[in-house]
Amino acid sequence: MEALTLFVPDFAGGSSTRGLSSDSETAKLLTQNNLGRQQVDQMLSRIPTYWGDKPFTGGPSYAGALICFLFFLGCFLAPKEHRVWLIVATILSIMLSWGRFFPAFNNLMFDYFPGYNKFRVVEMAIVMALLCIPLLGMLGLETLIEKGFTAETKKKFYIGSGISAGLLLLLVVFAGMGGYVSGADQQLLAGGTPQILIDAIREDRESLLRSDALRSLFFVAVGIALVYFYMQKKISYALLAAGLSLFVLIDLWGADSRYLHEEIYVKKAKSDNYFAPTEADQFILQDTTHARVLNLQNPFNDANTSYYHASVGGYHGAKLQRYQDMIERYFSPEIAHVIQQLQQGKRTFNDIPALDMMNAKYLLAGNTKDAVVINNGSDGNVWMVSDIKAVNSPDEEIAAIDGIDPGQTAVVDVSKFPVSKTSYDASGSIQLTSYQPNHLKYQVNAKGESFAVFSEIYYADGWKALIDGKETDYLRADYILRAMPVPTGQHTIEFIFDPTSYRVGGTIMLICSIVLVIALVGSIGYTVKEDIL
Repeated sequence: MEALTLFVPDFAGGSSTRGLSSDSETAKLLTQNNLGRQQVDQMLSRIPTYWGDKPFTGGPSYAGALICFLFFLGCFLAPKEHRVWLIVATILSIMLSWGRFFPAFNNLMFDYFPGYNKFRVVEMAIVMALLCIPLLGMLGLETLIEKGFTAETKKKFYIGSGISAGLLLLLVVFAGMGGYVSGADQQLLAGGTPQILIDAIREDRESLLRSDALRSLFFVAVGIALVYFYMQKKISYALLAAGLSLFVLIDLWGADSRYLHEEIYVKKAKSDNYFAPTEADQFILQDTTHARVLNLQNPFNDANTSYYHASVGGYHGAKLQRYQDMIERYFSPEIAHVIQQLQQGKRTFNDIPALDMMNAKYLLAGNTKDAVVINNGSDGNVWMVSDIKAVNSPDEEIAAIDGIDPGQTAVVDVSKFPVSKTSYDASGSIQLTSYQPNHLKYQVNAKGESFAVFSEIYYADGWKALIDGKETDYLRADYILRAMPVPTGQHTIEFIFDPTSYRVGGTIMLICSIVLVIALVGSIGYTVKEDIL
């Protein structure tokens, strides 16, 4: 049902953080309890008006009431060859945007449609509807203008108008039947918010829906009137075009300004020192071995460290699940242990194996040089192990990391990556000689058949491994790292990121761009030729 925000912006209450106005029921209740104006305003700004099923939303996907009215006209009046695919594309877009709320369809898309599982937010698919809805509306209006008011077009005009206006009237009349219960309500109750205040918030959610349905009904009525009077030759085409344009602008501007308000467009003063290297940064930058830095201050929501250093932490909204597993099971407890040790004045650590295998050589506790703690136990960029601990599932793999020395033993899930032996010669040497984010090169001198573990995240899609220029297989070890058997002797090992999908996609995009340019030039030439002749 939340797809109706295309037609009524506050159908589901707006955004999770929009708040309420000073004339709302919630504001009246707070004022009656003798709270000060400033305190009331502060509380109103945090009221969760959104009552949909999503855990969080920044606002509705609003197409515009007048645009939706024209869309309903287009569903009946637009040429069939365009009407069918535009309606299908709109419905498909809405179905995709439902995500987990329509699992019968979207799980199928997620599992089998190429590239679809790479989307962070499936709701992005609604942009197709936001393109198709106004396009179909314009085609329908164009057809009505060209054909005029015949018995057939008049009937279709009345049907399209009746559907759009009738739907809004139903929302206005039956708005009081909704429960307007949000998941945030339980959090408020648990935090001590009285039930009477929750009831007031729910009344305001109902009011938001009803008032916005009336608002949309007004714009639809204006659209119906403009089109009807033009078709009855009561107003000119110029007035129709100007009227529709003006009211679409007023409609969308009014809804958008609820979220894109004036304060957003005030340019904030930029500090030239924001990314200036600190004393700690300058000290770490003297090391050219590409060791990693772990910022002990909120490491997995920090982006600044990565500006100068390779970082164990950082933030990404779509990080690998395996890395998140390691954060929760090993990294976070080890970080807590490090902080506890530092508070006790200790600066050496012999019991942080997970951070050691991530090559976390520098532990950053502040901005000064003294705040940099050197972890001499880190395993480096790459190392050779003498033993492999074979396991048979991902659960066993992550559990087996607890209790081993990653510098001596590697854990391998042999159900996914079969290995021929579990003991290797670790007396040789291997080192990183060249580093680029998409191309890493190592020099190895193996005195016997060896097994190398690389402190780089395993991600098979796009990464290729080469030994002496010949592509070879590599595997996953220690749940998240890359590894491979290395033959005896001196060799050069390379990891190159060269995804086939990127190269093929780039070629396809280039061909399509050329075709579009040729089509554009050809259409302009054809139009000019027709005008001249």
